[in-house]
Parts: sequence; C-alpha cells; structure tokens
Amino acid sequence: MVKQNFPSYEQVRGVIESALQEDFAVKDITTGLFSGTHRIVHAKLVAKQEGVIAGMAVVPLILKTLRRYAAADNILNKCGKETVVCYVRDGKRVASRKCIGEIIAPFGIVLSVERTILNFLQQLSGIATLTRLYVDALGKVNKKAKVYDTRKTTPGMRVLEKYAVTCGGGNNHRFHLADQVLIKDNHWELLPCEGFEKVKNRVFGLRKKKKVKVEIEVDKFSELQKVLEFRPDIIMLDNMDIHTVKRAVTIIRRFDKKIEIELSGNINLKRISVFRGLDIDRVSIGRITHSAPAMDISLDIV
Repeated sequence: MVKQNFPSYEQVRGVIESALQEDFAVKDITTGLFSGTHRIVHAKLVAKQEGVIAGMAVVPLILKTLRRYAAADNILNKCGKETVVCYVRDGKRVASRKCIGEIIAPFGIVLSVERTILNFLQQLSGIATLTRLYVDALGKVNKKAKVYDTRKTTPGMRVLEKYAVTCGGGNNHRFHLADQVLIKDNHWELLPCEGFEKVKNRVFGLRKKKKVKVEIEVDKFSELQKVLEFRPDIIMLDNMDIHTVKRAVTIIRRFDKKIEIELSGNINLKRISVFRGLDIDRVSIGRITHSAPAMDISLDIV
C-alpha cells in the first residue's frame, strides 16, 4: 500500500475552520488574562503511548487558519509568526514518550489552538494505529488480502480519516457515492419493482459509458448466482459465516477468476484468523474509522 498524499488545504480548510469556530479560538478569555501572550515558547508534541502517527501536516494548517480568523484588534493578530517542526513523519510507528514535533510560537497562539491540534492528531493517529493492527494481523494469516476502510467516517472528516487509514497501511474504499456502483441489500429490495433484467442492463450500460467499477453486496448465499449474472468487478460477501464464505469463494473463482472478492461485516481482530489461506482480495472494516480509540498525545510547553 502506497500512502496517499496529505489532503490539500482547500480540502480540509472547512473542517479546520469549523473546529476553531466551535472552540472560539480567537476569543480565548483565559489566555487573554495573561500579559505574556507575545512571549515565544517551545511546545513539544509528545506521544504518551506506542502507536502510528497521522496528521502532523494539519498542525501548521490550523495555525494558518487561526491567523485568517483573528480580528484586526484581536490580541492573537498582534503576535509574531509561528514555526512548526515535525520530528516524525506520518505513517511511522513511535514508542511511548516519543517527541513527535515542536511548535515555536507566541504563548497566546499555542494555548488558543492546543485542544484543536490535539483533537485532530489524537483521532487521526488513533485510526492509523488501529489500522496497522488489522493490517499486521491479516498479513500473518493471508498475504494476498488487503485491509480496506468504508464510508463509516465522522461527518466532515472523511478525507482526513481515510488519509489516516493509509498511514496505517490500509487502503481506501470509495470516497463517496459517485465513485463507483455499489449495489447493497436495500437496493435488492427494489428489484421486484424495477425488474431484474432492467437493472442489470442499466448496470452494463453505465459501466460501458462511464467505465466505473461495479461492486455488489451479497448477504444471502441464495443470491450469489443472480449476482454473477452482473459480472461485477467486486463481490462483497457480507456477514457470512466462514463455511458459507468458503462455498461462495469456490463458486466465484470457478465462474471468473478476475472478480475481486471482498469480505465485510462485524470483522474484529479475533475473527481475522479464520481468513487463513482463503482466496480473497479485500477485507473491509468499518471499525478502523468509526471505533478507533484516540491515541494519547500531549502538548507540553517547555
């Protein structure tokens, strides 16, 4: 897996602006009580636990955004410029108590963005750390299969959270609904109204016209034969027990070895072991984004 480049400022500016606005960062009344807000300080970012770092590039963007939002007469706007030094690149595993970066900036700036910076770093590094656990666990039992994320992301944070997944060695599934065709269980409920052949012809027509990938979810073994008639690029076997998965994999491979096989549905670290030796290509795991515990990172002024 090749790690994606960090998103552009335009891609993340909105979520950073929202974070600073909800914290009223330019109206920090506590920091305003101190007369030394212009004093330059060194603030170290320290990993308090072992993990994989993600999101270091967001730190200077938070400071940049704060500058844009500081009013002309606000005390923050009178402070000098700041410098961010990164000691650890995104995607690197670090030991506990490792200094991962440093902010050299006026006291008033640092205190006003401390929590915003940590919220981003802790969440993104937590996702990267959990992803790496799944990548390592799957790699021990199945060298072919790769870990993929889902669209189960925090609203507004998708581009950053999916970037964090790649920092942990995972792969990105579709980013949004316009990325590819993905026919799921609720779509199948409409088939009696739409007509199976009509839907199938529309899928073939769309693929030919726009050259988009087609993926179909299967949660009942009885549906597999119908799904194969679509000749999808990817078949997702969702929430199936391991014996049913093995039967489905055998049938799919006999039909067309080029079809990618994806497993999904309540996959945890313990269940990974049952995929040993399976001829599958992908394992999609929602919990690497929606249930990743935040990594413990602190910001300490020295």
